[in-house]
Amino acid sequence: VASFQTDYIVAGISPFGINLAILAYISEHGDAAAHDGAEGSLGTDGTSVREREDTMKGVDNIEALRPELRIVSWDNREIVSDALSLHGFEHYTANDYSLAAFHPMKCRASENHGAAIDQESAPAQEEGVTKWWRDGYEPFYFVVSPKDIVQGRPRDTEDRISWMLSHGRFEEALSLVERGESSELSTRELVAQAYLEHLMSCSKFAEAATLCPRLLQGNAAAWERWVYMFAQVRQLPTLAPHIPVEEPRLRTTAYEVVLSSLLASTSDHEEMLRLIKIWPSKGLYSAEHICEKAQARVDKYGGSTVLYEVIAELYKIQGNMDAVLDILLSLRRQDVFPFVLENQLLHALSDRLEGFMAIDEERTLSLLVEYCDDIPPQN
Repeated sequence: VASFQTDYIVAGISPFGINLAILAYISEHGDAAAHDGAEGSLGTDGTSVREREDTMKGVDNIEALRPELRIVSWDNREIVSDALSLHGFEHYTANDYSLAAFHPMKCRASENHGAAIDQESAPAQEEGVTKWWRDGYEPFYFVVSPKDIVQGRPRDTEDRISWMLSHGRFEEALSLVERGESSELSTRELVAQAYLEHLMSCSKFAEAATLCPRLLQGNAAAWERWVYMFAQVRQLPTLAPHIPVEEPRLRTTAYEVVLSSLLASTSDHEEMLRLIKIWPSKGLYSAEHICEKAQARVDKYGGSTVLYEVIAELYKIQGNMDAVLDILLSLRRQDVFPFVLENQLLHALSDRLEGFMAIDEERTLSLLVEYCDDIPPQN
């Protein structure tokens, strides 16, 4: 038995697990609409709607507000409420409404006399409401007015995720998806899109890029879409380290766009070189196409040491070892000597002798002596 006083007229009441679902009728003069003392209480004697309406008759031009469906505890603590939009609500009295409930048998069986069901079968909670129903067997509530019948039910996982996204609680929404509480692929995509759009709008590009593998996973189409989105705001260098090359593998164009974006700034050339070295060399992108772009930049603006190394790696992928050798010599790289041996380019010693001697005279002479039979005479 419980008894408490309300500041609204109770137009309908029904159990809601261990709590109560109350249809609250509210007028612009809420204080006039509610009784003082025990007559306005809810208990074993019930709430007298008619007595409250008699009180309201003494107030002229009272216009009702939207009725509310409230979940309250037995000690009158409001847990959650929703205002309902019904046709003509401003002209209705409390007697014009009624509240009916339908609890499926499995839902009622799981109530366990009002206690919440075990957490394994119901891991989620409504905002402030313990989940006492099983998925697929939610209770239904019907608010009946002269012109409308409104059906209400507890929010399911998709509803909770939608609510979290609308309130900016992206990490919580993502956690629900990752725990498997929503198996809908479209829901994961919705969460990913909303989360990334929020971060991008706040210029949190690094955070957005870091989250992409977690949000996009194996969705190649989504990855390609976000490559384009990052390109639109000139932030592809931020995304580049996180782009997958297997599972999923994107279309060739996506990788070429990423590598081309790294050419624009000298500060990104190191990252470009790193990616070219670790990305698969065949089939991922056109090394010839990227090499032409890199060479065009060198011709127009000059090239840094790192950019020349990028071009050398691209020539290596194409199998043009003579071009690689020329770059190593121009950069005076010590690794030109093992490169010559590994790629059987000893014939190049005679044509490029001055370049080798400029790097290391002793090592050059040693090669000439050791491999004299393999080195053709200089023209």
